[in-house]
Formats: sequence, structure tokens, C-alpha cells
Amino acid sequence: RGVPSETAARRKSETTPLGAIALLAARQHGVVTLAQLLAAGLSQSAVTRLVASGQLHRVYRGVYAVGHAGLSREGRFLATVLWAGEGAALSHLAAAELRQLRRYRAPLIDVVVRTRRRAPRGVRVHETRALGARDVTTYNGIPVTSVPRMLVDLSDVLTAHELANVIHEAAFRGIYS
Repeated sequence: RGVPSETAARRKSETTPLGAIALLAARQHGVVTLAQLLAAGLSQSAVTRLVASGQLHRVYRGVYAVGHAGLSREGRFLATVLWAGEGAALSHLAAAELRQLRRYRAPLIDVVVRTRRRAPRGVRVHETRALGARDVTTYNGIPVTSVPRMLVDLSDVLTAHELANVIHEAAFRGIYS
């Protein structure tokens, strides 16, 4: 009887900045942006203290892992998209990996952006002027290029045989016809 209910505990945690950040990170594969931390009520100096104490871990400039640095692959994908900014999306081989349309892990995390960005280590940035709403969707909470857009992008980096395998797998999974 003395133990608070899960709902009461959740409500209490949502009222504190750290509780709100923990809930947000849980929905975002363990990562948050600096803008989200500031919007939750933390100051820049509080963020610096959380980094120093090991509660936040810098993944990219302005993107942090909450609690520990060991991100899942999806966490790394989302961190990269968040780093790339508004309108960015996972693309190319990384998009195929996320959707499980290739057997192999992408050697770099591909992200498509509208404005030029200097890529950090392990990231390949593809700049485009045309990235419409129909070209981007969300898969497992991660902005990613649509399957048709991904296939067009992959035509630049895969052989015809490899691309045919990706198309076959997408059709098999019922996400492309």
C-alpha cells in the first residue's frame, strides 16, 4: 500500500526536467538534442554538469545519449539524423539496413540533408535540393527516406544484382511492389 502506483510515479517523473528527459530518451532510442534538454528546463550549465557527471554522453555536437554511451544501432541512426538537423533523413545503405532489406551492415551512416554539413567520423552526408514530404517517412521512430527514394539512392552505390536483391526483399516484406 505504501508503494506509489506506476501512473503516479510517471506523473511525478514528468514534472521534473530529468524525468521528462528520461521519458523523451526512452521514446527516442536513448538520445536527445541540446534543444530538447533546454526546452525541458535545463540550463546550458546544467547540461555541462550532467555531461561531467556521466549522466549525458555526447554523441555528436548538440546530441546526447542519456544514461550511458552504449547506443543501439537505431539509437546511433537517430542521433545522426538529429545531428543533421531539420528535414534530414536516414538514407542509402543505412536506410536499407534499418528496414532489414540487406544482410550487411552499412559501413557508414548515410543521411540526406538539404543544406551542406561537414560529416563527423562514420557518417556520409548526401546533399539534395529536392527532398519532398513524399520522400521521407518514419520507421521505428527514425526519419528515413521512403522505399522508392531509397531505391533510387541505392542505384548509385549498388550493383544491378545487389539492387535487385534489395527490391526483392522489399517486395517480399510487403513494403514495395
